[in-house]
Amino acid sequence: MICIRPWESNDADKLYRLVRQSLTELSVWLPWCRLEYARNDTDDWISHSLNVWSHRSEFPMAIINCNSNEVLGGVGINKIDWETKTGNLGYWVGTPWTGRGIARTAARQAAKLAFSELQLKTLEILCHPDNIASRKVAESLGALNDGIHANRIELHGMTVDAVVYRIACDFASH
Repeated sequence: MICIRPWESNDADKLYRLVRQSLTELSVWLPWCRLEYARNDTDDWISHSLNVWSHRSEFPMAIINCNSNEVLGGVGINKIDWETKTGNLGYWVGTPWTGRGIARTAARQAAKLAFSELQLKTLEILCHPDNIASRKVAESLGALNDGIHANRIELHGMTVDAVVYRIACDFASH
């Protein structure tokens, strides 16, 4: 069974191992995941996560196996505009866990949290046009494809185009 929850300090070892194990695949799509990814990057991320949760500015979460507490990936709500009640939904799954519906399950849980607990009205999912796996997750959630938008994501030191998907708050009733 898959659960999402805020990152905890004791997740650091598991997260670091999973990222290092998944570097080749993740570094293509995620700007924070570079080949030089080090343990202090994990510690910085956990610290950042605890801080932004406490300030309610972002909501990064671990994707875990509910039974074993094994870290499977990450999901989060960020770039929140509280005035318009919009935010971004992002997700990733470690290489050993891809192709099992984990990202879809976690993204669905995070979207429900965004709409019910955070009272957001719209979520955007931004994917590199070639990131087929992430696009499939967005589409499996029923997100509407708003097309390719120029210069929407930062990747490897460059601003690149992104496919933008939108999910509206009525999603939570599905």
